[in-house]
Amino acid sequence: MSISVISPTGLAAAGTASVGTAPTGSTPTTPIGIVPAGLAIIEEYEGCRLTAYLCPAGIPTIGYGHTGPDLTIEDVGRRTITMAAAEALLESDLRRVGDQVAGACRVSANANQHAAMVSLAFNIGIGNFRKSTVLRAHNRGDTEAAGRAFNLWTKATVRERETERGRKVELPGLVSRRAREAALYLTVVRPEDRTAMPRGFIEEPPIRATPGIAGSGVAAGAGGLAATAEIVRQVGDIGYAASPIADLVLRFGPIVLAVIGAVVIGWIVYRQIRLRQEGWR
Repeated sequence: MSISVISPTGLAAAGTASVGTAPTGSTPTTPIGIVPAGLAIIEEYEGCRLTAYLCPAGIPTIGYGHTGPDLTIEDVGRRTITMAAAEALLESDLRRVGDQVAGACRVSANANQHAAMVSLAFNIGIGNFRKSTVLRAHNRGDTEAAGRAFNLWTKATVRERETERGRKVELPGLVSRRAREAALYLTVVRPEDRTAMPRGFIEEPPIRATPGIAGSGVAAGAGGLAATAEIVRQVGDIGYAASPIADLVLRFGPIVLAVIGAVVIGWIVYRQIRLRQEGWR
């Protein structure tokens, strides 16, 4: 798609954007408000097909990923458009999605962040974008979590035939696209955003701090509870139930185990929520 590029001087003259408006920063952008790198991602992964077709999710599509009420299942394989029409549809779609993304951002986005989020929203739909972890993390100023959260959108409901029920599948193309979008989102725009690269580094964080190890600890704790329950049962089988201590264990053990189990389950749920908020799976 041939779209001229605004010079950095011309963009700077436009001023700094406020919350909910055009993206900030001095990176050159196209007239539709998307940096060339973002436009390249959209064009490369959407591709351009001049005859209407069904996307992997079974949605009628034409041009550069254009969908909508103007395209129906009856158009698939029949309706064709020109290259000029495909470019016009893309420009119109990106202007609309760009405005919707800017309106959803309570924290200003620089040009690269805006382009990455437009590419994501163009692909998953503005409704999904508005409830995404990417947007929530961006709006609380957590750019690292927002960058990670792009990877949460790598699955699609795929139908091999029109009558077949869909199944969620992780698509390699989505994995690759999300990685490109995340990299663009995290790419600095202004010189003052750049940090001098140090030569001395602090040590890696201890392995116990990683999410995987935290999950393993919870699993180990659950295994310990099961082992404790088995020991209590065996004590009863051996015949020590007459002992006052064993009697207390047998009487209150299940209650204690239930309480501990509830605490463990609560911790697992809390940990999963926190990991999702931070952009992890």
